[in-house]
Amino acid sequence: MAGPRAFRPSYDDLTRGFLAQTQLLVDTLAATGPDEPTLIPGWRTREMVTHLVRGLRVLLDSPATGKRATIDVNGWAAAIPAAAADIDESARHDAGTMDELRDRVVANRALIAELAPDDVLETKRGPMRADDVIITRCIEVTLHSLDLATPAPLDDTCTRIVVRALLDVLAMRHPGRSVEVRVPPYAAIQCIEGPTHTRGTPPNTVECDGVTWLLLAGGRLSWADAVGEGRVRPSGIRADLAPVLPLLS
Repeated sequence: MAGPRAFRPSYDDLTRGFLAQTQLLVDTLAATGPDEPTLIPGWRTREMVTHLVRGLRVLLDSPATGKRATIDVNGWAAAIPAAAADIDESARHDAGTMDELRDRVVANRALIAELAPDDVLETKRGPMRADDVIITRCIEVTLHSLDLATPAPLDDTCTRIVVRALLDVLAMRHPGRSVEVRVPPYAAIQCIEGPTHTRGTPPNTVECDGVTWLLLAGGRLSWADAVGEGRVRPSGIRADLAPVLPLLS
């Protein structure tokens, strides 16, 4: 069920970031050969294009409804593992083209200009606020920008939104105040049940850069590898996020 969220970006920032990151990803794909491998096992550029043609239909295939929203970004994220096999099958066996992908971008640009953030859309997974649906699209195009062998540039507005949204998912899924997760310069949240502090900083902290957090949350980088490579800096006996990551796979 949809619940309260600490983070809700302005609709202008959200739509601008989504469209900017989508265009950066499309431009990078257009400059890459269709048989170039990606970092997703078994996917070449052509499979990525096919997947994004499908992914950019989500808004277009979600009409406005008079229902109350019953799913949020956390609910969407929780459903990703069960959908992984279908997503992979579709990318490998359907056919999508760069022209279709460009058409999807144009159609999404026109549609979001007509939506209000609190409009409720009937998505495949259930009724969902329009701004939450767009956040899921931001997550998708941002992570897939990092999935390319030569990553697409990242739009800072979209990156900030996705970093904060995935931190929000962590805090909702594992509420508490025993660990502070910091991703400068974007955001910091407290999470995980356990001993709490009464003032100042919790005794357990985790800090990393934005890209590292995206890779961890998205299942592209393991906690052990991130710590071993010095990409994440945990401090305190409870500062171990391995049991609660990844969030999307």
